[in-house]
Amino acid sequence: MADAALINELLQARPANEMERPTFKPLNGQSISRNDASVLMQAVGHDVRVALKKPLEQRIDLSGKWPLTGHNYLRDLVFGVDPYRLKLLVDRTLELTPKLTWTVIAAGAALPGWLRPTDPASAVAELTGTQQSYQARRHAMGLYRRVAAPVCFTVAALVTGALWLGSPFDTHTSNKHILLETLRLLPPSWNILRRSSPEFPEIDGRISGADDVLLLPILSHRDPRLWEAPDEFQPDRWHDLDPDTHPGYLPFGHANERCWGRHMVMPLAERLLDLLRRDGYAVSSEQTRATVPLAGLLEVVDVRVGRHV
Repeated sequence: MADAALINELLQARPANEMERPTFKPLNGQSISRNDASVLMQAVGHDVRVALKKPLEQRIDLSGKWPLTGHNYLRDLVFGVDPYRLKLLVDRTLELTPKLTWTVIAAGAALPGWLRPTDPASAVAELTGTQQSYQARRHAMGLYRRVAAPVCFTVAALVTGALWLGSPFDTHTSNKHILLETLRLLPPSWNILRRSSPEFPEIDGRISGADDVLLLPILSHRDPRLWEAPDEFQPDRWHDLDPDTHPGYLPFGHANERCWGRHMVMPLAERLLDLLRRDGYAVSSEQTRATVPLAGLLEVVDVRVGRHV
């Protein structure tokens, strides 16, 4: 489904269930309660706020392949203090296969020398230090991966998309407007799944009671009925638009159940853009094509970034 009005009705029909929550769907078959999810998000939110209070680095090399370079910067900024066995769980390489991820988790949970209360660690890492049994540590490490890695994945994807679409940027254009427009054209969360539900056939007769529904903000974000010049990157359009109310604009989900992480993603992305714009970084002028793999997270990959001036 890509019609903005229909997407709105379907998402208003009922809250997301546990299988529809990307970060907090069951982990190895074990449900994650909303209370546990809230505790985890509060912890990682604390870690992001601590990271954002750090002064901008005076000398930092952000050249190279993106989003990998941006991802590694964010990992070190937010979770750099954590033990290696935890920080490794934020590595992009683990996306190759879930089996690799759980091999790393199993090894880390079994190793001696577990996190002590006096050890430096992020708030989300500290939640793993209270676990006594191997199985509890394994579960806690899985949760660490679930909440820590997406912060870096999403922000790095968003900033890479912004670089690809618009760098070098006009000096008068704000980071906020650049990011809002990037979220329109290249939303990292480009689809919303809803499992079959009795409410849906009552909304639209084309949906049966057994149908799962895939909602596509990536298409409603480009609907010519809702946007002027929908395929053009125009950050300044956001001077006159409200991202919280504009029809069909759902980069962080629906108004009645927005992603908890949006208050972390935007400030971190603005910080990273501050560094890139201050030091004159842009996509290499020699690169005119890039790949966007069809995966759960929409991102432009292997973008060559260097100093423009």
